[in-house]
Order: sequence, then C-alpha cells, then structure tokens
Amino acid sequence: EQTLYEKASVPVKCVGHPLVDAVHSDLTSAQAKSHFSLDENAPVLGLFPGSRRSEVEALLPVMLATAEHIQQRDSSIQVILPLAPGLDRALIEPFLSQTAVKVKVISGEFYDVVRSCNAIVAASGTVTLEIALLGIPHLITYRVAPLTYHILKRLVKIPYVGLCNIVTGENVVTELLQKQVSVSELAPRLLYFLTAADAKQNAESVQQQVLKALGPSGGAENAAQAVISFIDAKSS
Repeated sequence: EQTLYEKASVPVKCVGHPLVDAVHSDLTSAQAKSHFSLDENAPVLGLFPGSRRSEVEALLPVMLATAEHIQQRDSSIQVILPLAPGLDRALIEPFLSQTAVKVKVISGEFYDVVRSCNAIVAASGTVTLEIALLGIPHLITYRVAPLTYHILKRLVKIPYVGLCNIVTGENVVTELLQKQVSVSELAPRLLYFLTAADAKQNAESVQQQVLKALGPSGGAENAAQAVISFIDAKSS
C-alpha cells in the first residue's frame, strides 16, 4: 500500500505489520511434535481447512482424501488439524469419521501446531501469512461456487489470492484454486514438501521475503512514534 499512497503524493511511512511481532513459537519442530504427542522422527502434515463452515465443507474432504493418499505412500506420516477459534468441532467430526486417516485435532496453541508441521495445506487467508512467517512449506487452497468464482474473477484485478504472494508481489507460494483443489494436484506437492531435503530451505527463503515485505518489527511503537513526529512537526 505504501507505493499506492506515494503515487498519489500522500505522505506515508511503513511502520511494520503487527504479525511480524505476533507470530512466534518458542518450540523447535521436535519439541512441538513431542508437545502434541507426535513422533519426533516422523513427518507431520497439517490440514488447515479454514474457520468458516463453507470453507471446511469445501476443503476438508479433499484435504482428508489427500492425506489418506499420502499415508498409503508413506504410513509414517502423521496428520494434525488445528481447530479454528469459534469453529465447533461437531462440524468436522462427520468428515473425520468417514476417513481412514488418524487425525490429531488440536484447540489453541496455534503457532506451536504450525511449528510441529513439516508441510501444510491451508485455506487462503491470514493463516497462510502466519505459516510463511514460521518458515513452514505450505500450499494455499480455496474453492467457492463456480458462479461466485467467475464474478470475483471479473471484479478482482490482482493476480494472486494468497497474502504471501500479494504482499511480495511474486508467486512465492503455490496457489491451487477451484478444480485444482484435488488429490492429484495436492498430493505430489505435499509429498515433496514432506520428503525433499530442500523444501524447508525454500520455505525459509519465502519467510525472509515475506518479512521484508511486511516491514520492520515493533509496528505499534513505530506507529506511535510516527504520529508523535507528525504532531511535533505541525506544532513547530
């Protein structure tokens, strides 16, 4: 947004996004796995289907089918799902009861849950920015009714839907939308994240790009100082 204001000759200062300071986990990956009673030596796949009923109903079934496909390839892979605040567990239980995948559902401790994962598939939203800031390999997914998608596609002029890609202006995290949200598209990418030696390194590179795009730490204090400086300038 800074560039937008500058083009309009509006005085502007980037003070830093609050997530830069807020997103944090004191645990290592192994410690986080142990904390949630997971095998420290086995990969963990995170399923993050969103916080709205419509998101869960559209995305969780294909996420679970993907996890089942992946476990058929490698039975050691563990699956974890953080229950979004305000989301009733009863909503996801019917989906969990219809899959052979054993899913550990966790309420709270969100950043520690992210830290425990080796790969994540997530609904598009702020959560993907948080995952990127913790340096975890992930995919961005979203699916809405076809008519809704076609209307939005005409109205929205930016090339990306994922916040990581929007703030950096680059396609740094793969986005799979609509018909691309399928086992055949998700599974190979997630298996790569779970097994490739360079997947974590690439995710940490994305982390640095996102951090740079979001501005400095101390956003709240920086904002206060900017306001004080503005007032002082006007008073003098």
